[in-house]
Amino acid sequence: MRKIMSVLGVALVLGAAACSDKTGDTATGAPSAAVTSAAAVASPSPSAKLVGNGKEICTAAMTMVNTADVDSFTKQFGALITARQLKNAAAEATAKKAIQDQAARWSQQLNEFQGRADDPALRTTLGTLASALTKASADDSLAGVKTFEDAARVVSPVGSAVDALQKACV
Repeated sequence: MRKIMSVLGVALVLGAAACSDKTGDTATGAPSAAVTSAAAVASPSPSAKLVGNGKEICTAAMTMVNTADVDSFTKQFGALITARQLKNAAAEATAKKAIQDQAARWSQQLNEFQGRADDPALRTTLGTLASALTKASADDSLAGVKTFEDAARVVSPVGSAVDALQKACV
């Protein structure tokens, strides 16, 4: 999962060039093939130190976000930025909704894992990640995203929470 969130950060930076084409009314910003293939790297197996069903929950949490979801999420940040640069309100609203919908799906799944987890530290870590996703996709956070650097700042707490989850699971 850490690799996937790292891919998101890299894709946001690399997507700047892909999204800077201002020839259409909407933006799609495609991540490079190298970025997409990096997401296929396997996460380490969960540690035996986890309590109760922690190993099962870690495995589920670390595999719930697939490459297609990350690509879609990244493209929508690029689309949001480009739509704002082009002053295209409809494309901006579409991208913003896509970001919020994806973050809500991930947060909901993480909250479900949190509710089922026997390990107290793992529950806390899952909750932190769900909260980071919710905050990153909030209207006030997205309002400040006008550049890829802004997007990276918004996503950074999510990356830190993912790192904490990976540490808890290995």
